[in-house]
Amino acid sequence: MVDVNPSDTIETIEDVIPGEDFDNDGSSNADELARGTSPVEEDSDDDGLLDGVEDGGGTWVNPGQTGTNPLIADSDGDGLLDGTENPDLPHDSDNPASQPGTNPNEDDSDGDGVSDGNEIVADGTNPTDPDDFYDPFASIDGALLVDFNSTTQDGPANNQEGFQPYDAGHEVPADFITRSYTAFNTTITLTPGWPNTTDNRVRQMIDRGAGNDANWANTNDDVNLVTDWIGVDTRAGQGGNGNWDGTTTGTPTYLTLTLGDLPRGTYQWTSFHHDTEHVHGFFQIEISTDGGASFENLGQDFYMSDSTTGGNPNSDDAVNGFTGTEDGSTGAGTLTSTTNLEFSASGDDVVLRFAPLSNIAVHRQLFAVNGFILRRTGGNRLRITDFSRNPNTDELSISWESKPGKLYNLRSTLDPSSAKPEEWELLDPHEDIAATPPLNTLVISRPADSERYFAVEEFNAPPITVFTENFETGGAGWLATSEGAGTATEWELGVPDPALFGGPPAARSGTQCYGTDLDAYYVEDTLIRLQSPPIDLSGIVGGNISYFQWRDIEETFDSATVRLLDASNSSEIAILAGSLDGLSTGWEEVSHPIPAEAESMTVILEFVLETDDIGNQAGLYIDDISIQGPAL
Repeated sequence: MVDVNPSDTIETIEDVIPGEDFDNDGSSNADELARGTSPVEEDSDDDGLLDGVEDGGGTWVNPGQTGTNPLIADSDGDGLLDGTENPDLPHDSDNPASQPGTNPNEDDSDGDGVSDGNEIVADGTNPTDPDDFYDPFASIDGALLVDFNSTTQDGPANNQEGFQPYDAGHEVPADFITRSYTAFNTTITLTPGWPNTTDNRVRQMIDRGAGNDANWANTNDDVNLVTDWIGVDTRAGQGGNGNWDGTTTGTPTYLTLTLGDLPRGTYQWTSFHHDTEHVHGFFQIEISTDGGASFENLGQDFYMSDSTTGGNPNSDDAVNGFTGTEDGSTGAGTLTSTTNLEFSASGDDVVLRFAPLSNIAVHRQLFAVNGFILRRTGGNRLRITDFSRNPNTDELSISWESKPGKLYNLRSTLDPSSAKPEEWELLDPHEDIAATPPLNTLVISRPADSERYFAVEEFNAPPITVFTENFETGGAGWLATSEGAGTATEWELGVPDPALFGGPPAARSGTQCYGTDLDAYYVEDTLIRLQSPPIDLSGIVGGNISYFQWRDIEETFDSATVRLLDASNSSEIAILAGSLDGLSTGWEEVSHPIPAEAESMTVILEFVLETDDIGNQAGLYIDDISIQGPAL
């Protein structure tokens, strides 16, 4: 409490807040008034540093005089909070996010051309070592680099130096065949495909002319990579499936790239998506590591960039929310559209499936892949951390670092030059060994051979199904509730009425499914929920939630939502799908990755329909639910 005298006048901050440093941040109240910081908050910008140590001078002196701006949480704009950056501490490779060893006043502490934040967050490199940075064009023995080139546009094929070519004619189906490439000390196959259309006009192989290429800076001599591309034309008039907004409106037009004969291991995929003319926009990527039997949706925030302003729509128009044209002055590898993914191959074909979000004509109705780089980042051969012999039992003990969701084989040979390690003999019975993270230890009898070599092979455990429901046996444990005024509508289990316009003619499989009234339209002011029984996810790591849906929901005004709940308290973990509306043309297969927040939890899958006070349609129907993932 402060005594107040009506005759007092407020001349300084001390007249309002007692003491010289009310918040004990090392900066006096008067200084905080002058600098614009808060005299009642010790860390005005929430960057982890006291206001008093951030002197704003721009030069690091010590942890008590950091040179940073007390009003900007990331003074150098490198993506790291000022409070995490301390050049007096060495870079900690085990905890780089909390101790990067960087300078909070320099966005590129080691001067290697890559910002500190990108090195930590995106590339996994050391931001204090100028020789340690991620270069997508770096020469790595055995990597697969492929450039897609048109043979029928702008002269002969323009292949990027250092890349292996995939050459084909524009809209020439006979040219789009499986081709073989040398990489990873073996032969890899590559097959492009357009799986949900048969019209040749969808099969794009474009090469832009010199006028467009002139808008590319080409400081890295990489114009041959970005001038041409393989892609897809989604326009219905050109044989595509028409516009697709990435949710329920329309049908995607897919381009697939299938990689065959990849050795088992972990790979980094870098692909380039740029047009030196006008094509740009967002796209979705899905990946299958089981030959196309199932796909994991990696998201829809991937972006394709362009170099030439003036398209329809124009990427330089901020109203559209696009990034604007990019001239590649720092190279193709630094474009916003350059995409980096990681996946594991386990022996089956790997399929990457692309679909543009093509809801605006015309330059968002096409999509392109200029080329890609595939590196092997971690494979079948792990470093054996311990290899010792017990002198009492004459047994060998082998230990290695292990990961959840993996299996291991022990392979062995007398002659390591006779074959690649993944082709060495399996040492029976030591195969399909379950992971015991963080370390596996295997004890084996010592071989009689005087010299023998061993390798530990890591690969993905096959997915296991932890929950499945086709509603043919009564849907035990499912709970349907109603909260809205429209109590005439409820979730019903049974046989859908084929005479109900807008609804499915039958269940997706068998005879039964769940629907929001099987033989009538939903009514006004409906709010109904369908909840699964508790589902235990503790036995898997990652994985997917899949189901089939049929929609007939009034657009904009009514909607359905799919949520994942904590079974212990019914709190929301994640919204898997929101604002579902519109019409289906058939049963739609939907797949969602299990959110990281839900791993190892017991969850409830919930389907919700909510309607307004006007408009009635058939509603939402659900069938054939499956949840699976790699075993822990």
